[in-house]
Amino acid sequence: MNLMIGTSIEGQGGIASVLQQYRQYGLLEKWDFKLIVSHKEKVNIVLSILIFVKCIILLFFYFLRYNVGFVHIHMASNGSYKRKALLVRLIKFLGAKAIIHLHGGGFKLFYELSPIEKKRHILNTFLKADKTIVLSKSWYEWLVDVLGDSSKVSIVYNATEQICDNPDPISGHILFLGRLEEAKGVSDLIYAFSNLTFVYPHITLTLGGTGNFDFYKSLAAQLGVQDKVTFAGWVSGGDKQLIFRTADIYCLPSYKEGFPMGVIEAMSSHLAVIASDVGGIPDAIEHNTTGLLFKAGKREQLEQNLESYLSNEKLKNSIKIKAFEKFNDEFSFDVVIPSLEKIYNEII
Repeated sequence: MNLMIGTSIEGQGGIASVLQQYRQYGLLEKWDFKLIVSHKEKVNIVLSILIFVKCIILLFFYFLRYNVGFVHIHMASNGSYKRKALLVRLIKFLGAKAIIHLHGGGFKLFYELSPIEKKRHILNTFLKADKTIVLSKSWYEWLVDVLGDSSKVSIVYNATEQICDNPDPISGHILFLGRLEEAKGVSDLIYAFSNLTFVYPHITLTLGGTGNFDFYKSLAAQLGVQDKVTFAGWVSGGDKQLIFRTADIYCLPSYKEGFPMGVIEAMSSHLAVIASDVGGIPDAIEHNTTGLLFKAGKREQLEQNLESYLSNEKLKNSIKIKAFEKFNDEFSFDVVIPSLEKIYNEII
C-alpha cells in the first residue's frame, strides 16, 4: 500500500484539481493509494489544526497496520511547507520513501525571502526526500542549482483529460478561470478588455472563480463594461464543459504560477491562449505558435495580444490547432502518467 497526502480532494485550487484528475484517471486505485487530507480550505485555525492532527494519526495508523511502500506528498509554500516538512521527517523516521510534489507559483520567492536558518531547513527537507517533482523546466533548473543534485529532481507536468471535444465558440468570448485577485492579474484583464470594447463591441468576458467579486464588479462598472462581464463563480463538471465549449480565447495574466491547469484545459478545448510568461506557462505556450505570451503586469502587451486574436482569425485558428496538438503530445494523461509512474518504479 502507498499513501498520498494533500489538501482535500473535494476542495478548489490547483492541488485539489490534480488529485481529482489522478482519481478520475485511476492512478490512485492502480497504485493502491490511501488518500490522507492534511488541510482544507476556508476553515478556522482550530479546525485546521485538528485536520492536521488527524493526518498524523492516520499516518501512524497506516504504518502500524500495513506495509507502506512510499508516500507522495503535495506541497506548496508557507503553511503547506510547515506541515509537509514535518511529515517528510516522520515518514523517513518510519522507514518509508517520500516524494515531494511541489505546487504553487510562490515557492521560489518563499525560499528566497526566508532567513538563513529557514533556508537550511527547506534544503534539508528536500534532501531528505527521495525525489522532488516540479512542474516546469525553470523550477527544475532552480531547484537543481539550489540542491546541487539533479538526481533528486524530476519534471512531471500537470495533466488533464480533454475538457471539451465539441467546441462551438462564440466569437470574442474571453474566458478567465482562477481566483479573483490581483496576483492573478484580474484588474489588468478587465482594463485591457474595456479598452478593446470600443473597437470590438461584440466581445464578452467571463471570469470564473471565487474571490473578491465586489471589487471587480465595481471596477467593471467604473469602466462601463458591467454588461459585458459575467462573474461565473467556481465552475466544475458540466458547467466547466459548457463554458469551455462556448469560449473563444483563454486569458491568464498571472503574476506568479506553478503550472496552471486552466492553460492545458484550454489547450485541450481548442481555445486560443494568452498568458503571462511566468512559472511553467512557457513550457506549454510558445509565443506565436501555441499561444501568445506577455510580461506580467504589462497591460499594453496584454491588450495587444487580445487584439491580435480579435483582428486575425487566421492566426487565432492556427494557434488553436497547434495548441491542441501540443496538449496531446505533452499534457494528456497518456503521456504524463507514465512519467509519474517511472518515478514510482525508480524508488520502490
